[in-house]
Amino acid sequence: MKRLLLFLVMVLILVLAACGNSDTASVAGMNESQLKQEAKGKTVHFYMWGGDKNINAYIDNFVTPNVKNKYDITLKRIPMDTEKFIQKLNSEKQAGKKDGSIDLVWINGQNFKIAKDNHLLYGKITEQIPNVAKLVDPRLTKKDAGNAIEEMEAPWGKTSFVLQYNSKEVTKPPLDLQELTAWVKANPGRFTYPDVADFTGDAFVRQIIYAQNPEKTFTKAPTKSDRVKAYTYLQSLAPYLWREGKTYPKTLQELDQLYAQGQVDFTMGFNERRALPFMEDGTFPKTTRTFAFDNGALTNAHYLSMAFNTQQPAASLVVINYLLSEAAQAEKLKTSVWGDGTTLLTEQMSPDWQARFKAAGKTGNQFYNSWQALDEFPDTTAEAIQKEWSQYVYP
Repeated sequence: MKRLLLFLVMVLILVLAACGNSDTASVAGMNESQLKQEAKGKTVHFYMWGGDKNINAYIDNFVTPNVKNKYDITLKRIPMDTEKFIQKLNSEKQAGKKDGSIDLVWINGQNFKIAKDNHLLYGKITEQIPNVAKLVDPRLTKKDAGNAIEEMEAPWGKTSFVLQYNSKEVTKPPLDLQELTAWVKANPGRFTYPDVADFTGDAFVRQIIYAQNPEKTFTKAPTKSDRVKAYTYLQSLAPYLWREGKTYPKTLQELDQLYAQGQVDFTMGFNERRALPFMEDGTFPKTTRTFAFDNGALTNAHYLSMAFNTQQPAASLVVINYLLSEAAQAEKLKTSVWGDGTTLLTEQMSPDWQARFKAAGKTGNQFYNSWQALDEFPDTTAEAIQKEWSQYVYP
């Protein structure tokens, strides 16, 4: 009798465990049709940086209603800095939480490496995202800032690091460091960049390293000597920066606000079309233009992935596949929406879609110059800059 009772208890435990994780267990091997069927009626929690109102509006006003109408999926955007939701995932991992609060994440570079190394991601996902094989540029699926992707994330967008300036106040933008030095010293207080704790500030330092070595091809991470050379240069500019370089904007949003208020004449960031939506809605001056240093612009991709303990893997895969569709990518490319570069191979599309992408990507006379793409450094460079910069740059 005791053996029978023990057997029944064990069976019950196994059944309950299977029911509690039925969606996760059943998603392996599902085809597109099965995933869509499984996704119906589900809610996907999308954790993403929320510092850009145009990006937020794209998700809320375009993506969310479309995935609801097409797949009966409720998409909830959860704004949170990437580092914070990585910490949240890590806390859930340490606590052994199998039913997670996070489903879909927007991630890349250093944060992808941290998530991957700590087993915070779902695993290999791109085989079950048809648009990755069908439409995405395969060159973007191999490495993310030097880290092997191994099918754990899907390329969502591709951008270049550029600067914006007010052409009413700046006749000719500085295209190299000699010109930047001359302009900053002639116009004290009118230029700055974010603290390197912010992704954009860190990227600006990496861009300076490239600008100091215009003839060098980096086949590996810059050396400490390369980094110190950049810090020394930035230290020489500090007395002529906004607030004499005694403090820096904490985030790109703060720098954008300074620029919008006319306190500085430049802002910057990844995404060469980023200024256009801000110009359209009146945030930035209509006289804003965009440029890159003449030796090139850092270029990288950003990605979508899934939490290791997502409760909705099928629905998350369906949402990612939609975000990589022609319709979603063409809308995202529109300069009136987000202006984010596409990861799709447009030359393989139908003539109709090629025409749509060409129209969506028009920038008019926004670009002061053209530039070549510079490969992003391995993420160890960003980590080093975050540790070292303040030791050299702060007075």
